[in-house]
Amino acid sequence: MKRLVAGLAVIGLVLVLGTNCKKTEEETPGPEQTLPTSLHGTTYGMKYWYEVAQPQGFIQYTNIPYDSLGCYHCHIDVEEYGCSQCHETPGDKPAADKCYACHGREKKESMFYSDVHRDAGLVCADCHKGEEVHGDGNHYNTMYVSPHEPKCEDCHNPSDLPQHAEHAMHLNNLHCTACHAQAVISCYSCHFQSMTQYGIKLAYGVLKDWLFLANNPDGKVQAAILMPLEYGEGKTFMAIGRYVPHTITKENARHCSDCHDNAAAHEYLETGEIVCTWWNPDSARLEHLTGVIPIPPDYQTALKFTYMQCVSGCDDPETAQWEPIEPQGVTNAWQMLDESCEPLTREQIEKLAEPH
Repeated sequence: MKRLVAGLAVIGLVLVLGTNCKKTEEETPGPEQTLPTSLHGTTYGMKYWYEVAQPQGFIQYTNIPYDSLGCYHCHIDVEEYGCSQCHETPGDKPAADKCYACHGREKKESMFYSDVHRDAGLVCADCHKGEEVHGDGNHYNTMYVSPHEPKCEDCHNPSDLPQHAEHAMHLNNLHCTACHAQAVISCYSCHFQSMTQYGIKLAYGVLKDWLFLANNPDGKVQAAILMPLEYGEGKTFMAIGRYVPHTITKENARHCSDCHDNAAAHEYLETGEIVCTWWNPDSARLEHLTGVIPIPPDYQTALKFTYMQCVSGCDDPETAQWEPIEPQGVTNAWQMLDESCEPLTREQIEKLAEPH
């Protein structure tokens, strides 16, 4: 009898393990199954920002559906191209240039700034891999709500970080990028009519050497990115989202004086405004603020940007002619998604204005 019971127990264990193994295989489909519904496969993150999310995206000016824009051409089409859009051979680690084909901002970062990870020989796929890139079979509106977005802590255990005053003071309320990102880059005044009329990306230029700060959903201050657009007839739009710049430095992290006793914070507290970009008629160039710039709670009226509009030759970046949109300093519509970030509070800006 004991042998019978023991035998039945073993059989039961084998059945359970066998069932679990089979179930695990069924629950982990390969890239061929998950890519078509992933953010890379659908580019739905861009569609969500442009057409779906509230406050409403840039479609309010163009009235052109996302699927008619041509942006979707960046999506990975497994059925037509297989894996070759990203991989030289299936299963290899894609080279950075493969990613840069669609991720232009990251390519620009590599042109202007060093990055401790890039300098060490790492490529995009060393951090962005697996279910984040290939998808997991679920639909996500943006990368901000995906559980697979990589975090600094995936490789850098907070308990192993150097013990010094800056980490002790800020580790719980600052995201790593607030101190370790050198800057963010903005492709400024993207002329959206060039996309709708000629199918080309056209911007006034690249603005760099600034770093915007916002609160992320984890309650930490993080670097933020701007996307300024214009669509003829003076229609201007600014989207703001949290961002992890690929401009990370280790040895020469941001100094206390970069954030504390901050000039932009002082300007805001004294005037209620932060003039971020302006037209210089003497040099006939757009100029901009540099350094750390806090995004204030009333950013829709406080942040002042002068936008540029293409007035001729807009079908070719080499022939495009630009002039400032009047009145200067006015943004017609803003978009900051709750799942991405929130502005700093006045109390936080007051702390930035204090001497360090």
